[in-house]
Amino acid sequence: GGSVLIEGEPGIGKSALVRAALAGATDAGCQVFWGAGDELGQALPLLPLLEALRVREPSTNPRRNTIVGLLRGELTADRGADVSAALAEQLLALVAEQCATVPTVLVIDDLQWADQASVALWGRLARSVRQVPLLLVGMMRPVPLHVARQIRDYVGAQRPRWKIDKHLGLRPPADHPLGTDPRSASDHVDQQHHAE
Repeated sequence: GGSVLIEGEPGIGKSALVRAALAGATDAGCQVFWGAGDELGQALPLLPLLEALRVREPSTNPRRNTIVGLLRGELTADRGADVSAALAEQLLALVAEQCATVPTVLVIDDLQWADQASVALWGRLARSVRQVPLLLVGMMRPVPLHVARQIRDYVGAQRPRWKIDKHLGLRPPADHPLGTDPRSASDHVDQQHHAE
């Protein structure tokens, strides 16, 4: 497993790059889940991960049913725990179950809009990628330094020496102003390792 954070301006080709990179993942035996942060959805804890893992309706999977029950208020969290914390624990267990059956890729686009609970859960998942067949891929726009640092720290917390496994900063080619040809920008990837 591992974690990758791709950062770049809107329209630069982050999603296209990830889609191209993962084009053969399903054929190779991996399951791929996609979610996205949403500026208006920040008030809803864990929404990017709930959407990525397609947890909305009852299912034959008991873990998914527990999550749906918590979301609908049909189940309550343990005494002293809030629903968001209980959901996070259930989602963490669901990802572990998914990884136990088949290698898993979890992609979250617009990570800069993810709520605090999602970013915290992302960090917990990042710490587990060395023990399970899980690839975390986060994409985000450039954001204020304190927000970027928090996301990078969470995403890469599993490695003591490096902040993240790979940080890909996309930039437009020198001869193209940003936005004129974003497809070609994915050919110009700036790979950086961030040491602590």
